[in-house]
Amino acid sequence: MNGSGQVSRGLQILIAIVIVVASLRFAEDVLIPLALATLMTFLLAPLVARLQRIVQKISVPDAEKSAEPQQLQPTGSDAARLRRS
Repeated sequence: MNGSGQVSRGLQILIAIVIVVASLRFAEDVLIPLALATLMTFLLAPLVARLQRIVQKISVPDAEKSAEPQQLQPTGSDAARLRRS
C-alpha cells in the first residue's frame, strides 16, 4: 500500500511535532514576555479600574477645566527677543 514516494502517517505526525517544538523553541524569547504581559493585563485590570474611579472622584470639576488657562509670560532671552521684534 505504501508507495515509495509516500511518507507513513506516523512519520508525518512526528515531523509535524518536531517542527512545532522547534518553532516554539526559537520563538520562546518573544512568546514568554508576550504571555506574561497578557497575564499581567488581566491581573491588573481590576486595580486599574479602581484607581481610575478614585482619580475621577478627586479630579478637578468640569467648570474649572473649561476656564481659559493663563497665558505664560516669556522670561529671560525669550522676553528680550520678543521685545526687540
